[in-house]
Amino acid sequence: DDFSIENIVQKRLENLIQQKLFLARFYLSLFRQFWQNKDYSRARDYYYRALRYSPQQALRFRYLKKWIR
Repeated sequence: DDFSIENIVQKRLENLIQQKLFLARFYLSLFRQFWQNKDYSRARDYYYRALRYSPQQALRFRYLKKWIR
């Protein structure tokens, strides 16, 4: 019964969620690197990208306080 429509849709949604989390973390990593190198314009660009993919990740205090500065 692994081939029911419900199971297929559920697995696809889980994969999409995982992809979004991965991309958000990747963009937050780039945000940190550009921030540390004082390239604030690029840092903010990657922060916005992370925010689109996972607001929950991007709105963590440690990222948010850097973005606000």
